[in-house]
Amino acid sequence: MNSIYGIGKSWPASLLCRVFKDNPVDRSLTNKWRLTKSEYQPEVFPDYCQGLAILMTRDLVPKIYEEAISRTPLWIDDVFLFGEAIKELNVDMISANYSGAGRQKMIKQIKNGGQHLFYHTSGMKNYYYVWESFTESQPRVCNYSLYYS
Repeated sequence: MNSIYGIGKSWPASLLCRVFKDNPVDRSLTNKWRLTKSEYQPEVFPDYCQGLAILMTRDLVPKIYEEAISRTPLWIDDVFLFGEAIKELNVDMISANYSGAGRQKMIKQIKNGGQHLFYHTSGMKNYYYVWESFTESQPRVCNYSLYYS
């Protein structure tokens, strides 16, 4: 995470992601993400990272693995790996700005000083448009990352 926080700083046990907090467990029969009580007892998920894009410090990889293999699996992998499996690890979850709502909203976030940025777009043309706007408004590009998926 040196490229995000600056050279020389150490950030052990850190995740940079879109963090979901206090998300209730859905038990309705019509929701594809529903969980029965037998699958998952709690009514609220622990804080967890959305799995679309996650950056983590290297020290977390073996720790998450060890925690995951010692637990009963949960089929919602975002909650299982980046919620349940990290609860006891004293992880710093850093919430990233995320946009899937179109490039004009993304450009506004960039120009307002957004630093931790995940952007979901369809097509390289949109990606390049956002990247050009980003590099024009952020002179220290080396401290930022734009992810395309």
